[in-house]
Amino acid sequence: MLAPESGSPDEPGDADEVDDTLLGELLDPLPEPSGEDDETIGDAFDPGLDLPFDRDADHGPDADAELELGDLSALIHELPEGDDGEDALGPAAAEEALDGELDAISWLDDGDDEEGPIDPSPELTVPTALHDNPEDEEEVEAELDLEPELVFGDEPRPPVATPLWTEARPGPALESCGALALAHGTVVAASTDLLWFSPGELSPLRLEAGSMRIRSLVLLGPGVEYAICSTETGRLLRRGRSKAASEELVLPEGSTAPREALELCQPGGSHANVFFARSARGEVFVSDDGGTSFRRVALPEIRAMGAGGGCVAALSTEGALYVSQDAGATFSRVALSGLALRIARAASPKVAVAGSLVVLCEPSVGVLTSVDQGHVFRHVPGTHGASALHATDGGPSPLAFVALPDDAADRVSIVRINAESGMARVVVELGGGPGDDDSEGLRVAALAWDADSSRLWVAGSFGVRAYAAPSASSVPAISGTAP
Repeated sequence: MLAPESGSPDEPGDADEVDDTLLGELLDPLPEPSGEDDETIGDAFDPGLDLPFDRDADHGPDADAELELGDLSALIHELPEGDDGEDALGPAAAEEALDGELDAISWLDDGDDEEGPIDPSPELTVPTALHDNPEDEEEVEAELDLEPELVFGDEPRPPVATPLWTEARPGPALESCGALALAHGTVVAASTDLLWFSPGELSPLRLEAGSMRIRSLVLLGPGVEYAICSTETGRLLRRGRSKAASEELVLPEGSTAPREALELCQPGGSHANVFFARSARGEVFVSDDGGTSFRRVALPEIRAMGAGGGCVAALSTEGALYVSQDAGATFSRVALSGLALRIARAASPKVAVAGSLVVLCEPSVGVLTSVDQGHVFRHVPGTHGASALHATDGGPSPLAFVALPDDAADRVSIVRINAESGMARVVVELGGGPGDDDSEGLRVAALAWDADSSRLWVAGSFGVRAYAAPSASSVPAISGTAP
């Protein structure tokens, strides 16, 4: 609403005036001064100060002006009196003393500036490898106060071998596979079916195996006639290559919870019908008759297990390594320390064994190798994030293969490790593609090395692939410092 015009714009005196009645109740009127303060301090109020004057005396109207800085200093400081009855410090001296006390207080040390100390920060000791000398265990433990991700996360990946290994893709295209096993040249990969590759073949025979996702797999029999499968739903199946259907195996009653998946491993060598099954609760069972019967193995709670080359290795939750050189008939206990102990106590460690070679793996730490049955481990630099793992003692040097995923680039590098020298080289680079059958991206589930054909088999979200190592005449010979 516009206010009506009053007066003429040619009359400046009227233009500057505002009629209070037009504002109505928009503005509260200012209170009229009463000449007295609303709140007063009564005479009974005592501030508790020894004033240098009589506050009840009549000092006249100019008394406030006569209260000088010296009187204020007297209110603040209680100054001692000298032997002669006079003040030891006068007002001026007290102010100088106060200034000296303030100057003595400094938030910065000498040589510092406002952005922080000039002196460099203390150096932090970060381990790059596990000490080979067991006497250095206390030093190693002290160095491992930092999280493994901070210690090993920025290590460069192993260098790429020249040339890379050649792919021999099995055809036709296969679905995502989660398990892989190899024995005497026969390779079997598993999805919900078994994909059976005879020695030297790249085209598989497809066998039905219960129509459920297979989690773990081993091959049995002198002529590799059977496959034992553990499904994600907890079923344990035996499928013969020449049989029409699978048969279900049963562990001792009450040994596992319903629908509890099992981890399987097989020593190989001359023990063609022996395999082990580890439950999610850490119980271990063994069958030496191809799955007809089982017995409980006298081991503590086991978190990971592996077998190969006639040997078995198991990591316990207490932080120890159990190794068998006779296919599981007897086990020797090895106490772990440093990085090996950290891996053993992790949520999802992995262990692989072949002869005297023991390999440990955990993503936050990487890969450790031992060539003396687990007594001394060596950390392999650049293997942070490692997933799938395989060990073999075939050839002039014991070898380990490990998958290193790069989720950002949707790529996985397969690294070949010379366990004696600790040197590693990327031999295979896998890239994602439209044929991958995994919504979570490229994934490697299992690795297997066939020494007879010099082929590395890889199973994962892409199905199954085989990679041939370059011939000895096309690549430099393996030395003691490179795999």
